[in-house]
Amino acid sequence: MNIIDINKMTYRYNEDFIFYNLDLIINKNSWVTICGPNKSGKSTLIKILSGLIKTDNDIKIDSIVLNDYNVEKIRKVIGVVFDNLDNGFICDTVREELEVILHNFKLNNIKERIKEISELLNITSILDRDPHSLSGGEKNKALLACALVHSPKILMLDDAFNMIDNNTRKELLQLLNSYKKNRGLTIINVTHDLSESFYSDRLIVINDGCIVLDGKPEVVMKHDTLLYKIGVDLPFIVDLSNKLISYELINKIYFDMEEMVNDIWK
Repeated sequence: MNIIDINKMTYRYNEDFIFYNLDLIINKNSWVTICGPNKSGKSTLIKILSGLIKTDNDIKIDSIVLNDYNVEKIRKVIGVVFDNLDNGFICDTVREELEVILHNFKLNNIKERIKEISELLNITSILDRDPHSLSGGEKNKALLACALVHSPKILMLDDAFNMIDNNTRKELLQLLNSYKKNRGLTIINVTHDLSESFYSDRLIVINDGCIVLDGKPEVVMKHDTLLYKIGVDLPFIVDLSNKLISYELINKIYFDMEEMVNDIWK
């Protein structure tokens, strides 16, 4: 079942086309990573889908037509985390941030919802702290809590993890993977880092507002020449896999170094 349906979307900024006749369908409960070089249109796509950029294109989110009349309905079914961590906070504490969101959506059981999401993301200890005093990883978790506390059907991430270290990023991706499986969440992760697609069902690469590659991550990453040409770097483990495949030492792309080493030495 489709949860997002974009039909021949065209969008201009000034005189430049950002998208031209873009078709994109995203299935419910899937995890889609959208990658591309700078100024490829990937962040603009998230802003359009979240209603921050207005268009008159044919777009449906959870079977709701995206327009001025329906934008508030759509915002109830999505959660968004953008790349600027500090701009995501307006209150004095993390708890107040969560309370404001729940009040705005007119939801009940506020204490229970905050308790549940804070325990899930392991942020109970920072609920009463000033968000601006938190570390990068803590800010990311707090913003994820803000995006998920109202139980949306879709989570959109716009380079949300680009300011944190690799270990914290991996921890958050694993948490989201568990949350997705337990809640039936659809995740759309826009990123410049292909390693974040390791948890995805699908990897889409866009360039100049067009889809140039679309498929399972391990299939898309075989197109290393095209990816390098448009300015998308492969993760080290994938680049190594492609080289070893060319020497017929392995026959698939690996996302885990330990798994690769174990298989080679069998």
